[in-house]
Amino acid sequence: MNTDGWGATQNAWKTLFDSGVVLILCFLHAALKIRDRCRRWEGKRELMKKVWNCYDAATLTLYREQVQALKAWTLETPEMPEGAREKVLDFCANATRFEPGYKHLEAHHTSNMLDRLMDFQDRMLYGMRYLHSSTLQGTARLMVRAMALMWNFHPFGRKTGRHSPFADLNGLIYHPNWLENLMIAASMGGRR
Repeated sequence: MNTDGWGATQNAWKTLFDSGVVLILCFLHAALKIRDRCRRWEGKRELMKKVWNCYDAATLTLYREQVQALKAWTLETPEMPEGAREKVLDFCANATRFEPGYKHLEAHHTSNMLDRLMDFQDRMLYGMRYLHSSTLQGTARLMVRAMALMWNFHPFGRKTGRHSPFADLNGLIYHPNWLENLMIAASMGGRR
């Protein structure tokens, strides 16, 4: 499970799955914290290249070597903004928290795909005042279910050569029109 560094989120996943879940810390969140601390520094591009070299490491051993190289370079670069240096050294000190991702290569190392969906959902729920009214709770529940259906059946861009998340998961489509495909799939063949 790819997750952010927030302890409450990690504890929730551990509670839900007992010890049957491997938590992989999101690399993107760490990289963004470093990037945000050195926006105006001319060495930012080189620093971020070194950070992403850690991410791109093919093996755990190579990852550890890249982290050590990043740490050494950070300590040898006196002109680096102090806030950026602090975040890089924090990342290096917590590098072992990213290691499960290199033991499970099929897993995602960043949560940006989920973040995009969650940002959209958050905007929609904000518009509904986050369920503050008991009359909105049923409506919000229906909205979240409808949004999930829409996301599963909406067509990908034509350049991808893929049809939709539903087609990827099931390996078929009922109809080339995405809305017809949704209506057929959701109809349950007339069964209640």
